[in-house]
Amino acid sequence: MANTTFNPSDKSAGITLTGSNLIATNNNGSASGVRAVDRQVTGKFYWECTLNVIVSASTAVGIVSPYDALTASPSNAGLNTSGVIKNGNTYVNGVSAAINIGALANGSVVCVAVDCAARLVWYRLGAAGNWNASASNNPATGVGGISISLGQGIPIYPGAWPFSLNDQITANFGDTAFVGAVPSGYTSGFTALSADTVLLVHADGTNGSTTFTDASLIGHPLVTSATGASVSTTTQKFGSGSLALTGAGFVKVTGTTNFQFGSAPFTIECWAYLSSAPSIAGLVTEYSAGDGYFFGTIFGNLAFWYIDGASALVQFASTTAPTTGVWHHYAADRDAGGTLRIYIDGVVVASTSAPTFANSIQPVNIGNDNGTGRTWPGYIDEVRVTKGIARYGGAFTPPSAPFVSEPNPFPTNAIASQALAEHWLTTDPDARITQVVAEHWASVASGNLQAVVTFVALEHWTSVAVVVPAAGGPIVTMIH
Repeated sequence: MANTTFNPSDKSAGITLTGSNLIATNNNGSASGVRAVDRQVTGKFYWECTLNVIVSASTAVGIVSPYDALTASPSNAGLNTSGVIKNGNTYVNGVSAAINIGALANGSVVCVAVDCAARLVWYRLGAAGNWNASASNNPATGVGGISISLGQGIPIYPGAWPFSLNDQITANFGDTAFVGAVPSGYTSGFTALSADTVLLVHADGTNGSTTFTDASLIGHPLVTSATGASVSTTTQKFGSGSLALTGAGFVKVTGTTNFQFGSAPFTIECWAYLSSAPSIAGLVTEYSAGDGYFFGTIFGNLAFWYIDGASALVQFASTTAPTTGVWHHYAADRDAGGTLRIYIDGVVVASTSAPTFANSIQPVNIGNDNGTGRTWPGYIDEVRVTKGIARYGGAFTPPSAPFVSEPNPFPTNAIASQALAEHWLTTDPDARITQVVAEHWASVASGNLQAVVTFVALEHWTSVAVVVPAAGGPIVTMIH
């Protein structure tokens, strides 16, 4: 499926999943819940849940963080959840939001819209209901959303809590038609986390620098060639710089299997500028004779060569030659059906069936073919590789801004309004944490002389601070 499902590995024992893991049924009458497979930290998403059978007053649908135990309904779960229960009341962190969307009955459909970046959620009963019980509320305009109260960067999952025996909830995460209208600007369904981005290189920096950074959640170390690859601040598509390439220059990633696509969907894309027309030049490659894939130009035309599942070289090329002296958006993606497409500026210039790639052990090179030559003669900017998603699957409008660097949902050095983790030993020396939820936190700050904590909820906390300065020091105003 293109969208998420409920997670058979992340549910209470009292939940049985059926219907391709989209139907959650309570099998033993115990307080039970389930999270979806995927989570999001940015973006806007819409999905629906049908209450097939609802008996318990606590049965609910909504959103949940990774840290909730799933054995308490959003009406009494404390931190980390939001949802609507049988009587129509909405809750955040176990506290009523003072909004009632209307009582739920067998067959009721609850529509959910969440703005992950703004940390806001809206609920609607059926297609004709009002968002958060008011005709003036609208997710498309950002009006009337319920504040989720999760700290920025904390992952958001769809959740469901069928609490009585045989209570049953069916989720529609976007693979079938919705009952209600999707708000303008919202993704139709709940897709996989954009943290499926396994490489994101903005190529920003100071002119002449040879330091490049992977801004994806993975943060691969990047290796720059000794010569021929540096930051240019005079010719870039977005931001402060681009990767300028001459000679046999490259930037590469080594020692990872994150770029082995097998038969999974993927997307490779970047902006690039040609100073001269090459015959063979690599944009993003993981190729050596008999191993990997190559995305770039072959004999002047945009092409994608790869080793298939039978270890045979497949030479797939367009009849379109990139033009020089102008920035173009180049992309290749393969969808769940195995169709591989290559694009220039959002236009499909060639497509083919490419169901399986052989897994490569080669480094991934930006702007070069296996680090040995065939360098892209010009500039490359905004390189993004996505594993598990075909972001386009057909003609599209090229991005008009830099790709968003995804926030780390598990920061180890942070200035945050809320920190949630099961095991987090230290925060930034200057961190100000206003709310902390953890099961085991040995120390708010191992040696932290300035940490300020205003609310703490946890099971085991060895000490507020290992080092307490003579004057001032960590301040805890409430421990629960």
